[in-house]
Amino acid sequence: MSIKPRRVSVTLESLVPSDHELRRIDQLLDFSCIRDQVRSLYSSTGRPSIDPAVILRLFFLLFFYGIRSERRLLQEVRYNLAYRWFVGYDLHESLPHHSVLTKARVRWGLLSFRQLFERLVQRCLSQGLVEGHTTFLDATLLRANASRDSLQEPLVRPPHKRLNELLHSKTDPEAGLVSRDGQRAFFGYKVHRALDPRARIITETLVTSGDLVEQKYLSALVEGQQQRGIDPHEVVADANYGTLENYLYLLKHGKLVHIKRRRSGRRLNHFVLEDFSYDSTRDCLICPQGKILRLAIALPGGKLYRARESDCRVCALRARCTSAKTDGRRVLRSWEQEAIEQVRAQVQTARAQKNLEKRKVICEGSFAEGKNFHHLGRALYRGKWKMQVQDYLIAVVQNVKRLLKWEFQVGPKLSLETT
Repeated sequence: MSIKPRRVSVTLESLVPSDHELRRIDQLLDFSCIRDQVRSLYSSTGRPSIDPAVILRLFFLLFFYGIRSERRLLQEVRYNLAYRWFVGYDLHESLPHHSVLTKARVRWGLLSFRQLFERLVQRCLSQGLVEGHTTFLDATLLRANASRDSLQEPLVRPPHKRLNELLHSKTDPEAGLVSRDGQRAFFGYKVHRALDPRARIITETLVTSGDLVEQKYLSALVEGQQQRGIDPHEVVADANYGTLENYLYLLKHGKLVHIKRRRSGRRLNHFVLEDFSYDSTRDCLICPQGKILRLAIALPGGKLYRARESDCRVCALRARCTSAKTDGRRVLRSWEQEAIEQVRAQVQTARAQKNLEKRKVICEGSFAEGKNFHHLGRALYRGKWKMQVQDYLIAVVQNVKRLLKWEFQVGPKLSLETT
């Protein structure tokens, strides 16, 4: 028995619930600002183009709901009444082809998406969602849209080149080969973020190849926030950012550094520099057993101190200190050790310990939300600049969610234009 077709007179407006979240977003944000921003990129003659505000709304839906592809997005907009209402197409109107998103992404360029992200951050700042006193930094890996089968190796390995610099994917050459403990190597990108703790607003974000270390981008994250009027006094990050270069940079700019020292090559239960006390009057180190390590030589990285072999040979703690059989323990003390000690004192404060614990919750929570719901787990596109576009759009939708939670939808629309 077939279902008889019925003719019912309805409007799209009446079919979308009044409390739907897309209605709240439509009340909260004015997407029309993109028209003026990209007007110069379109011709004033010829066939009319798709309204840029519609395209921006489509991009927003793609990342807000984590729809798996642009093709799938247009399919869902066709039969999802709330989506169709949000982009402004009535029931009888034909939707644009999914390729308009690809063309718009290329036409608009990276700068347009960055400006969109920056304007939203400025709006969050003006509405009081960003405190600006403290910033939390972290990074996460994102799998590239490239498989290991696309791996290409050079016929000859040039000298002084890391293996990761030579191995690349044929489908996405800008993705880096990443190897993690217990996991098969994969091609990926790394997303670096700065977050403000008040409302978990993402205040800066950037994408690099997945094989690059995060500590190199601390200054870029700090300066990126400063460019839009956010100059945090406290910088909080994990030990991956705890390098001497970062300490000196932050101290030079008058920041409080809540970043633990990055340890490299430390063996478990072995004494390190911090276990030795420094005697400035005699310019020597004193080991945990009270023996003196005298200055042996000045090196570019600092002063090298060495204990007597006779002292180390009979020491009860030798196994925890040195494995050298014919020499005493050697310890290198940096020329910038005073700066390191200054940071160590800051990290040991109750305020720093609280910030470090809070950073884990806020940063890891932000990344988990992005990976589970907004395409932060895997790349939709190929190429670094397109991945940066994806990153900006993810940050935009996550910040909009914070705006919704803050209940600023009451009142006039929040234009993404700067004030």
